[in-house]
Amino acid sequence: MASHTAPSSQQLKIVRLALFAGQLLFGAVAWFLTSSGRFSAGMDEGLQQGFDVAFPLMALAALGGLLLLRRRYGQSDPEQQRVLCVIGWALGEGVSLFGAVILLLGGGPLFFLAGLLLFGIAWLLLPIPSAGD
Repeated sequence: MASHTAPSSQQLKIVRLALFAGQLLFGAVAWFLTSSGRFSAGMDEGLQQGFDVAFPLMALAALGGLLLLRRRYGQSDPEQQRVLCVIGWALGEGVSLFGAVILLLGGGPLFFLAGLLLFGIAWLLLPIPSAGD
């Protein structure tokens, strides 16, 4: 059975930057395509109403997960904290990417920007531990 080691603080900085850059790139492309008229995916009212319910539920679930991870983060050693960081950032990224998909489908930028905010909250709740590199 192979043993796994947590990423170093330097590796986590790269992972966090890559997650953030991917979100921004996808969001920027979605914003450009929808605002320029090159991608005209019209969203019907039923789909919009579904997203109006699904996105806040997803965001609240992710925020709840982040708060649970934060509690565990405070009780963990630096190696476990590094693993919890990746999990928490992935929660924030998922919400942000879902918002970018909604933007691409013609739902406007509000959900994407809210997702980016949640990703920022994940950064604040789960900072990269520096001890033990």
